[in-house]
Amino acid sequence: MLPLDPVFAIILRWALGAVFLTAAVHKLSGFSIFRATLSEYRLLPGAIEGFGAAAIVALEFVAGVGMFISAFAPLAVPIVMFLLVFYMLAIGINLARGRRDIDCGCSGPAMRQTLSGWLLARNGVLLAAAALCLLPATSRQLIWLDSLTIIFGAGVFLLLYTSVNLLIANGPRLRALFN
Repeated sequence: MLPLDPVFAIILRWALGAVFLTAAVHKLSGFSIFRATLSEYRLLPGAIEGFGAAAIVALEFVAGVGMFISAFAPLAVPIVMFLLVFYMLAIGINLARGRRDIDCGCSGPAMRQTLSGWLLARNGVLLAAAALCLLPATSRQLIWLDSLTIIFGAGVFLLLYTSVNLLIANGPRLRALFN
């Protein structure tokens, strides 16, 4: 197993951290909507849906912050991976049930995204990125240029992630437009 360059490792951690912090903030900004969305998945008993919604937001926040702090990354990466697997299972179960019209809950109340295989693929890519964060990083002295590379690299990752999300969210409209 080859070690990662520390710049690449930091880019992945920071980008994933930003994704999860953003997700937590979106869910908190419309917590009652997120709780209702979670209820639509029909995976948790009604009595614990509020706890489940709060736990998801808390885990996303802790994981997001932890990915930015090197000392906490060994704890944050497994949380990120757990959440992604949980999300993939929840989406997969509902797709298998034929329930495609419910909101995924990914972006809070700002942008509705119905369930699709594309969400599974997107989360699979994020899961692979998180798994790379488990690899050891080489130890080398970072220079000022590495800082710029990290900032721009994480920014490009986030722009790509946002673009993919917008394509997934607007997929039904795009299909209707071209059909």
